Parts: sequence; structure tokens; C-alpha cells
Amino acid sequence: MEAAQRESYPNVILDPLKKLKSNMSNYSMAYKYKGNHRTSNMLDRLMQEMDRHLYNTRYFHGTLEAAEQNIRGWVLIKNFAQQKNKNGKTTCWIKSPSEKLNGGRYHDCWLQNLLIFSSLGGFRRAPLNPK
Repeated sequence: MEAAQRESYPNVILDPLKKLKSNMSNYSMAYKYKGNHRTSNMLDRLMQEMDRHLYNTRYFHGTLEAAEQNIRGWVLIKNFAQQKNKNGKTTCWIKSPSEKLNGGRYHDCWLQNLLIFSSLGGFRRAPLNPK
């Protein structure tokens, strides 16, 4: 920051640096606790994918219910469809997030798994807080 002030940089560069320096104590608070994640890269990646989906569908049109169904549909497909993993030159299919979480699958077709789970065919235990 001090080096930037000695040079003649425009305010468009200096202002964010000043803001960063004034908030340094807030940003470094997470480093006081051992074992905590320092950044939210995993969440950021998911949110970027959701933002791309929303951009491609031109965000929300119509009712609040339609917008909710749009996001719920995207999340269901994201959780149950197999994911492509691109490592170097090869492309392979990896387990879906629901398959990883549940430790298995009922059917080889991801859509069948979605139908089973959404119909409570995959019901395994009682709700934690019954009313």
C-alpha cells in the first residue's frame, strides 16, 4: 500500500487498496482459529455454476413459484446426475453428490435414482424432529 502511494496510481486502484487495508482485521479473523477453512472455494464454485444457470435462463420470469421451481430443478439435477471429471486428457464420469452422500445408488440410471429418492422410496429413517 505504501509503495502504491509513493507512485502515482489512479484512485481506481488506490481506493480498493485503502478499503482492504482498513478491513484487514476483519479479513484475518478466520486465521485465529485452527482447522477452519480459510476460503469458501467449494461454495464459490457452486454459486458460480448457479449464476451461469440463472444467466442462461435470463434470471427469473413470472411468479415466485416459477423461480423456486427453476432453482429446485437445477439443484435436483446437480445432485443426482453424474458429473464429468476432466483430469488432464481423459474425461470420466464420477459419482453424483447424492451417491457419495448415501454411499450407494438404487439404479444405474441417475433419473431412476432421482425418482426413487423424491418418492420416498429411499426412505431410511424417521425424521429428526417429528411434529
